[in-house]
Amino acid sequence: MRKLLLASAALASGVLGVAGQANAQAYAPIGALVNVPTTGIPAPLNPRPYGAAPGTAVPGPTAPPSSITVRLNFNIWVDAGVVSDSGDRFGGGKEQKYAIQSFARAYPGMDGIASNGMKYGAQLEIRNNSSSAPGGGNSGSASTGNLNAGYLYWRRITGYLGADNVGFFRFGSTDQPTSLFLTGTFENFDEGGLNGDLPGFFNGAVNPGGWWPFQDVGSLYTPQKIVYVSPQLAGFDIGLMFNPDTGVATNGNGNCNAANAGLNPIGLNLGANSGAATGCDRLASTSINGEQKRRRNYYEAMIRYRGSFGPVGVAATAAYMGSGLVANGGIVGAPNPVVPAGAVAANLATFNTTTSTGAIRYNPMNIGDFGLQVTFGGLAVGGHAWFGTGQQGGTAWNPSIKGSGASTAWLVGASYTTGPFIVGAHFVDYVSPGAKNPFATNGAQLAGREHDVGLAVGGTWNYAPGMNFYVSYIYTQRHETGFDFLAGSATGSPKTNNNVKGQAFMVGSAFRW
Repeated sequence: MRKLLLASAALASGVLGVAGQANAQAYAPIGALVNVPTTGIPAPLNPRPYGAAPGTAVPGPTAPPSSITVRLNFNIWVDAGVVSDSGDRFGGGKEQKYAIQSFARAYPGMDGIASNGMKYGAQLEIRNNSSSAPGGGNSGSASTGNLNAGYLYWRRITGYLGADNVGFFRFGSTDQPTSLFLTGTFENFDEGGLNGDLPGFFNGAVNPGGWWPFQDVGSLYTPQKIVYVSPQLAGFDIGLMFNPDTGVATNGNGNCNAANAGLNPIGLNLGANSGAATGCDRLASTSINGEQKRRRNYYEAMIRYRGSFGPVGVAATAAYMGSGLVANGGIVGAPNPVVPAGAVAANLATFNTTTSTGAIRYNPMNIGDFGLQVTFGGLAVGGHAWFGTGQQGGTAWNPSIKGSGASTAWLVGASYTTGPFIVGAHFVDYVSPGAKNPFATNGAQLAGREHDVGLAVGGTWNYAPGMNFYVSYIYTQRHETGFDFLAGSATGSPKTNNNVKGQAFMVGSAFRW
């Protein structure tokens, strides 16, 4: 998945004062972080061991006031894996069980101190698209003839400013508090466990990247937002966030216009002005039922405690995640809607079948989130849990359908660090509405609730500055009665591909500079 990168977590480590001794040992970034506490206070073990990223440190004595430090960091990963999953046979074909994957990230950035002591900076994350369309032929390559497999794109666009005694504001396509403060998910070994690179070998229906239920995923950190993180006081700090819509890294009107914004007040298919297409990030209301599942005015409030009691360190978090909904702007239950001049009878059929008549309603996101990590020397144990209305699926956090039930997710994990070595494991259990839809007429209402579990075990050897080796094993299983994961749709049969599994083993190496 490669969702949580040190581009944000390390900024939290330096600029926001998150990092502790555990992180410094685990990641050994090139160019030591400055202003990193060494009191034994544990840092949450959510950053993945990718090494230093731009903007990781508050400018120190080498960057006096009225100057800036410019960074250009890179990370490269190369993995070889053996994999087996429920989707590796299809039609008359069968997939090979071993493969190699590689990808890269670039992190340009800058940090500065103004003459009055204010600290500020910016950072970017540039990714290469490592996927291509199915059936690329026998000579596909990352070239102008096959751009799907090679183009670059912006993943994060972040600015920050503030001071140590008043806190910091972050803005742009940047991580929210539940990602910055994420505690107890234990992604610090190999390449992140179930939220790492090994799941990328799986077929989509089996890949835990589609259901990893915690907040270090792109559907939460890429939308544009404003974040405030306070200074630490008596071991406590807070994070606040507001995100008005689902627009990501955009400079425009949110992919909205009269032809495709879904704003037609009566939901009829009227050609160029129908509003029947989807994709408007700034929707406040719509007649399209699927667009009413889009979250709006999303906000978070989070508190964290970090302290040490002799040789024992504790980090704990509690957060609330809430949102509004895109309102139903269509005609609800109107038996004879007025058809504007020029419309044809087919418009009514379209209105009654493909757009919303208001039957389906959604719950806004209303979620409690908690994390805990305890450290003793190189040993760390803990977990993370959340519950409420809303669900993570298909790589997107969304409101859930009324009547489909709440979601719960929990993880337990542990890791041990000694010298250049890290070993760890985590187990995840996630129950969500899945495809269950009490209002559906296509069989989805017959589907049961989805239950996903996964286990990851792995280790990292920080062999030399800027280089490490790692091994990883994962097992994952998804189950939902009445839903065919391989077809991606509800089915009349309760057992057709309703239980999919996968397991994989990987060895690899990461390089960073």
